[in-house]
Parts: sequence; structure tokens; C-alpha cells
Amino acid sequence: VLDHRLPRDLRRARPEAAPMSQVHGHSSRGEQNIDTLPGSLEPAPVPVRIRLSALWISVMFCFIYADYFELYVPDKLPEMLDGEMALGDVSQGMLVGTSILMVVPILMIVLSLGLPATTSRVLNIVVGIVYAAIMLLIVSGGPWAFFVLFATVEILLLGAVVWNAWCWPRTPARA
Repeated sequence: VLDHRLPRDLRRARPEAAPMSQVHGHSSRGEQNIDTLPGSLEPAPVPVRIRLSALWISVMFCFIYADYFELYVPDKLPEMLDGEMALGDVSQGMLVGTSILMVVPILMIVLSLGLPATTSRVLNIVVGIVYAAIMLLIVSGGPWAFFVLFATVEILLLGAVVWNAWCWPRTPARA
């Protein structure tokens, strides 16, 4: 069968679709599995490095939006203008410490892609656990509901980071 939607010089013969009885898209009970029907998209596995990087990007979006929405909490802006933070008065040390807390997950986006596999795996497990623990401490302070929502999502994403790093596929042993 020629695909008539393509220009003439790009047309190629496509095999005839197999009868439904020959397609592996049916379960043992005769139900159809839509992912294995002819013409369906092939499920392409996502490499673990890409998954980890994408998870860290999602964590960062949650951090950014939670902090942004926090600006709308009553009396938050006057506190900021008065130089007050949740952990005390604003100082060089306090801002550097807060910056480090934000820089680490930002770097994890790139480090998950570029470090050697073993180093990346260990670093993702350790940093994921540490940041999940930090979020548990922050959320236990009884903040606003939007912050609890973001913190919960962040903890789930960080759990996925740890899980994906822990289950990092290994190369088969040589015989």
C-alpha cells in the first residue's frame, strides 16, 4: 500500500496491516491494548539521565512558583522590606546560605546529565534525600495550603529522583 499523503518521490510501500487475530494488541481475555495496535506510537524508553534532569527541572519550577506565590501572603512583603526572613534577619550569610540551597538543585539538572553514571547515581540519591528531608521540615511548620501542596509535590518528585537513581540500569556482566 502506498502512502498517498506523501509527495511522490518520498512514497514508499507500507506493509498491509495484519488481521486483528495476529496483532499482539489483545490480552488473553480478548481486550485490546491500544499501545500495540498497528499504527500506534512506539513507547520509547527515556534514558535515566534525562528522567533525572527532567525531575530536577520540575523540582526547581515548584521551588520558584512556591516562593513567588508566597509574595502574596499578607504581611510577607513588609517583612521582606524590613529585612526579615523565616530564619532571622537578612544578612550576607543568610542570603549566601539560601543561594546555596537554590544552586544545588539547579546544578543537579546539568550534573545528572554530565557526571559519570556511578557519581551521578550516588549524588542524585544523596541530594534527593537531603532535599526531601528539608522540605519535610519546612512543611511541618504549618505554612499556607498552597505551600503544603507545592512541598508535597516537591517531596514526591524528589522521591522519584531517588527511586530512578536507585534503580539505575546496570550493564550486563561479561562472561
